[in-house]
Amino acid sequence: MTNVNQLVNRVREAQNKSRNDTRLNALAAKLLSEPVRYGKPGLQAHVTYLASMTANVDQKIGRDAIERYEVLKKEFEGLRTEVDQVLGPAPSTVNLTPVPEGTMPLEKTVDLALKEDFCMIGSDGGIQFEPRANSHPRGAGCFAIAIRHALDIGMPLEKILEKMTSLPRRVMRLRDRGVLEEGAMADLTVFDPATIRGNATVENPNQFSSGTDLVIVNGKVAFKAGNLAAKHGVAIEA
Repeated sequence: MTNVNQLVNRVREAQNKSRNDTRLNALAAKLLSEPVRYGKPGLQAHVTYLASMTANVDQKIGRDAIERYEVLKKEFEGLRTEVDQVLGPAPSTVNLTPVPEGTMPLEKTVDLALKEDFCMIGSDGGIQFEPRANSHPRGAGCFAIAIRHALDIGMPLEKILEKMTSLPRRVMRLRDRGVLEEGAMADLTVFDPATIRGNATVENPNQFSSGTDLVIVNGKVAFKAGNLAAKHGVAIEA
């Protein structure tokens, strides 16, 4: 975090001396968030979020945080090189320290929780708009990734599906969602258990999952044969 702030300060100081330098302005655009509502976050904002998230967790850092760190580290090193090319080498530099791999083995944490009856599947991630996604693969791949992982560790398909449908329905008291019965909203996903898999990654988060043939939302086709047909979702109040 300190290294990124130092880089930001170098660019800002140089901008104050030469405000019309297009090279400096381009570097600042990569480092700093857009000064508009819902603007694209810069590298400094991404690093700040990751640092605050990992500092406040009550468990060991997970694999997704480690992967995200590696991506941000590469971005930082690339931008530092660009800044040095424009402004000259900094008087002194400090490298980011890697987070040790394997700090949160899934079989001792996530897998144990997933097998408990009270555990549900959900995500606070989402895609802002096509073709740009947020910076985390959960936005596009949460449920396909969860199904694939559950099946790979031997969990019955009906068990993992319950955690995504009828269990959230009961907890959130959504009377007409999460079940297949007369009078309920027709929210359906047709997929192949043998090929279902999330393809979203930290580097490329906006990727369709494999194995899904058809998605129906509120009784209307939303996704079919690999293509988005329309948007039929509505906000749900619990």
